[in-house]
Amino acid sequence: MLGKIKLDDKFEIEATKLCWILKYESPTGLINKKTGKEIISRKQTYYPNINDALKKYVDLNLEPHKNATSILKAIKELHTKIDAITLKRDYPNQKTLKYGKQRTY
Repeated sequence: MLGKIKLDDKFEIEATKLCWILKYESPTGLINKKTGKEIISRKQTYYPNINDALKKYVDLNLEPHKNATSILKAIKELHTKIDAITLKRDYPNQKTLKYGKQRTY
């Protein structure tokens, strides 16, 4: 493993020497009868580059939206998330404020 990027509370991207892995993890709300613990849904998909992994992340986030307004709002939110991740990586001393404004401390 070379590094991880947390995209949101359900998704992260992990870099390896050979590929990029898009990881999904979310509670199902179901309880395992044997252990009494909540069942966690997990899925990993593999991509040759980070662009393909991020494209799939966007596709999965847009899937549940049914109308154009909802899709546009979701795209805007995804762009904000990806921009915030990029800022954290490239400018660790900057903090993102509302409406995309930035301030250096």
